[in-house]
Amino acid sequence: MEKRRYFEYDIMRIFACFGVIMIHAAVFGQDSLYAYNTWEHQSIKVWGVLSRWAVPAFVMLSGMMILPKAADTSIPKLLWHRVIRMMVVYVVWSAVYSAHNVFVLGNVYATTKLKTFIDGCFSGELHMWYIPMIAGLYIASPILGVLVKKLDQKWTVYWLLGMFFFSSLIPFLVKLDIKFISTVIHSVTGYMDLQFLGGWTLYFVLGYYIRQHSFTKKERIAVYAAALCALAFTLERTILYGMRTGAAYGVQNYEYPNIYLMGIGIMVFFKEEVSRLQLAPAWHKRMEGLSGLTFGIYLIHVLLLRILYAAGLNLQIAHPAIAVPVVSAVVFAVGAILTWLIHKVPLIGKYIA
Repeated sequence: MEKRRYFEYDIMRIFACFGVIMIHAAVFGQDSLYAYNTWEHQSIKVWGVLSRWAVPAFVMLSGMMILPKAADTSIPKLLWHRVIRMMVVYVVWSAVYSAHNVFVLGNVYATTKLKTFIDGCFSGELHMWYIPMIAGLYIASPILGVLVKKLDQKWTVYWLLGMFFFSSLIPFLVKLDIKFISTVIHSVTGYMDLQFLGGWTLYFVLGYYIRQHSFTKKERIAVYAAALCALAFTLERTILYGMRTGAAYGVQNYEYPNIYLMGIGIMVFFKEEVSRLQLAPAWHKRMEGLSGLTFGIYLIHVLLLRILYAAGLNLQIAHPAIAVPVVSAVVFAVGAILTWLIHKVPLIGKYIA
């Protein structure tokens, strides 16, 4: 495989990181400031829908970069450089968040502050679930890497469709609660219990497949059209449905087909369209450098949101339609600076952010 820096994926990683921040910008009770049937409240949710592809994008990017060479990685290297590092990061940053929650905010739920702090070091923060999940995919990556190399395109597509059917389409049909049909589907698939065909593995393998596949013009158009239809469906079921009924329909789970289609559309767009941009070498370098900070930004952004919200820089500074991206941009910038400083710490800096 050719050795070059894929700047389009650096840019995609930056946008995905920014999207994750926007998803979490409304988490801390900000949407409760406005009545549910107001556009102020719903505009917060619009940004969440528009950014919903971000987490799947990170997983697809990981699969895209790791699976081509996963089968050639030694077990010690895999465990030390990927799995153990992820778990160290998980404990370190969970401890940071736990310390802030217990000793700064005074949130104590165990018998003592110390017990609460220790529990928090392992239970993690709201976004820290991603770390054990991606570590699990790293553990499985050598096996997945052998499969994707051995299978021809026909069987790879068969595998992807199988995973999509059981881990995405079936749960979605159950969610739709179609009279009798959803009950039957849920019962039958429950007996099958095909867990190995589900979860984030599909996104992981999809990233590899999208990178390897040469998309024709018709295929690109079909992918973009499907992504736009999925986005329209998600907006309607979340925003317009919510305005009518007082509650969203609930179609933003990462395993649902509409979110898959949005994520695939974004991935293909960056691979096929953004890659054609002619950028000066200096901009390639800047994108590479900023992309290298996104993991640290991801780790620290929830803490920054809490601190900034407490200080008054929250979604009340302007209309939420404006405030969400503004606050997210501030968090992204501050997080980038702090991550850059952490990377300067001798010996451990680049291993914990």
